Amino acid sequence: MPSQKTNILILGCGLGGSTVAVKLAGKVRKHANIRVIERRQNLQLPAAFQWVMMGWRKPSEVQRSLRPLVRKGIDLVNDSVERISIQRKIVKTKTGDYSYDHLIIATGAEYATGLIPGFEEYANHSYDLEHAVRFRDHVQNFKGGTLVVAISRIPFKCPPAPYEAALLLEQHLRSTGRKSPVQIFTPEAQPLPAAGPVIGRQMLKLLENRGLSYKPKTVLKRIEKNRIIFDNGEAQYDLLYAVPPHVCPKPIVEAGLTDSSGWVPINPQTLTTKYENVYGLGDVTSVETAHGHVP
Repeated sequence: MPSQKTNILILGCGLGGSTVAVKLAGKVRKHANIRVIERRQNLQLPAAFQWVMMGWRKPSEVQRSLRPLVRKGIDLVNDSVERISIQRKIVKTKTGDYSYDHLIIATGAEYATGLIPGFEEYANHSYDLEHAVRFRDHVQNFKGGTLVVAISRIPFKCPPAPYEAALLLEQHLRSTGRKSPVQIFTPEAQPLPAAGPVIGRQMLKLLENRGLSYKPKTVLKRIEKNRIIFDNGEAQYDLLYAVPPHVCPKPIVEAGLTDSSGWVPINPQTLTTKYENVYGLGDVTSVETAHGHVP
């Protein structure tokens, strides 16, 4: 009798999850069933969301259907994970239960905008495609005034993103005759702390050369219309870009996969977690670096 195939279950099909799925399909498809659970139907390119924000790309140009994965022998399940049982080796979604022999956690981070009063009502960001499109319209209609870029909490994915956004927006507004003062507020002690002090100083110099104001060690408390409040003061704004608070998805936390950092600790060489045959990669994980942890 033929041996039973191994069940490989991948949670999340962003850049990390889709890459792993395709690699595994090419190497072990004859010996394993590869299944991906992903709530979205398209693979999106978050690195290009800034371009959407600036009006340089259309939403359709920064995403592709996930259906081609099926042609590679990958079982694609469009659903949301609700619970993970490490002991029973079962993942429960809204519509079914899925067993596994090997589990790969690649869900990415979630945004907890409710942690900051007023965030949903008044803040803009480009950390998902919907908000990047919405902010694009605000930028196009902006007549001028003070632009505030605020980092709400750390850690957050793509540490250069808010600095890139500030520089892009400053250049765009200046080139279109809407030169506006730009202020950056962050709880970080320096820009890009995970990259180390040398890179941080280079970023500070770049911000200074472009005339951007930088306010470190400020913790965002709440947002009101045209007013943003920190633990050590407040500021007025006419246009606001704020990095949303990042959290690990609830099912992963409840499964006991996280540690005191709030993220999934992994071995960076093997991607293994503290549980046998459970792996993690991408923004949901915590990786030790020379300068601290990043999700």
